[in-house]
Amino acid sequence: MYFDIPCNRYGSVKEAREHEDGVAVLGVWLTAPGGDSDEDGRHDRESGRSGAASTARWLLELLPNGPFVPHSQSRTFLRHLLPSDDKSFYRYRGSLTTPPCSPTVVWTVFREPVHAPARLMNFLRSLNLGENFRDIQDQDERIVYFR
Repeated sequence: MYFDIPCNRYGSVKEAREHEDGVAVLGVWLTAPGGDSDEDGRHDRESGRSGAASTARWLLELLPNGPFVPHSQSRTFLRHLLPSDDKSFYRYRGSLTTPPCSPTVVWTVFREPVHAPARLMNFLRSLNLGENFRDIQDQDERIVYFR
């Protein structure tokens, strides 16, 4: 799962996509726990509640209304879906995965997967998404950094 975050220096998402540093993408690998559990054992660092399970309920309510998270709720949303080890990641300059596939993205892909509740995984699998990928591209001169 990944999240596009336009740079706030630009007036709109469309404008951000026209600049080399216009969009940051945070990518997380999702894994399902065994069984039909809606809990994954992770806890919100601040509240002590189960992070992914509460986010799953919130996400399931939100997604039928569209793929966007209101800015006022984005920080809470992302905190629950990032891995507990958010200091180990790969970073590189790349492109959007959907047309027009503009090369205006700084990708950050976290190494540690997030264990998502079964209900969330089933919901994501049921989505009829199209044109959300592109062919593998040559690395060319781009460097992939690991921290």
